[in-house]
Amino acid sequence: MDFTIVNNSGGYHGHQIKDVLGGICIGKLLGLRYRSMRYAYLDHFSIGDHADSLSWWQRRMGYKRVRRVSGPLWDGISDYEEALAYFAPIIDAPDGTLLLFDKALRIHPHQTIPWYDEGKLKNNIWREIVHQTSRNYQERHQLTVAKGPIRVAMHISRGVDYNRDRFPEHFSSSYQVRYMFSMEYFLRITEQIVSHYGENEVVIDIFTEQLNSEDVSRAFSALPYATVHIGKNRKEKDDRLIHGIFNRFVMADILVTCNSSFSAMCSYFREGKTTIYHPHLHLEYLPAPEYLATDEHGNFDTSLLRSSRS
Repeated sequence: MDFTIVNNSGGYHGHQIKDVLGGICIGKLLGLRYRSMRYAYLDHFSIGDHADSLSWWQRRMGYKRVRRVSGPLWDGISDYEEALAYFAPIIDAPDGTLLLFDKALRIHPHQTIPWYDEGKLKNNIWREIVHQTSRNYQERHQLTVAKGPIRVAMHISRGVDYNRDRFPEHFSSSYQVRYMFSMEYFLRITEQIVSHYGENEVVIDIFTEQLNSEDVSRAFSALPYATVHIGKNRKEKDDRLIHGIFNRFVMADILVTCNSSFSAMCSYFREGKTTIYHPHLHLEYLPAPEYLATDEHGNFDTSLLRSSRS
């Protein structure tokens, strides 16, 4: 049975990548065939490049019926049996049906890692998705990295979300999406990376938005190996800037994410490279040493860092 995904739950690039990868994860779990419809907003990310394409005409005329399966399932489903029961009615659709996933219908790929480890899945769905998205992105963009020091890309989310009065949940628990880490958290990560490799062997590029970026500039401006890149605020749409930053995230020897969808989702596009992240509701269980988990203070196991650029 075929399925496709419609992005209509709002949000920016990272949020909408979650919708696509979450839908693909459901399809793999149920043994469905993904048909990719072109969507200009996410075209740069090349997620559907090797999937069978689905035109508007094929969607309207190529199937006996179209069944819409809608979310939202913002946080996916973490329990394997619950997921199977939730989606069981989908499998009973008549022949010739196209399933249309929309409104943030998700199982986050990382949620399948324990299922595979426990022997409930024959295929490692998470690894399949990471491999495919990483391969697609590299084939499309042919990114190359110049020789030299270890390049670190660090994303520090600020912007409109950095408002304790308006969004108290962003400051309540580091397990929450959009949690706002302190500068001490990022400086602790930086200290450990620099201590491991040496000041002269590391270049750190920090990316943040203009709004509420003052503490980022103050914290890193005096470090000779660090450069702060202050981008536009997210409502000032600049796809060229966004795509360029994402390329830098993918190319980096080490990516330091935050609990922002934008950098967290980039972890799926970097197979074989080191990503430092904080386990949270939409990204956890990732295997070391490719993925290094921090505690809430920024501490992580530096012994798992590679001795040099691979």
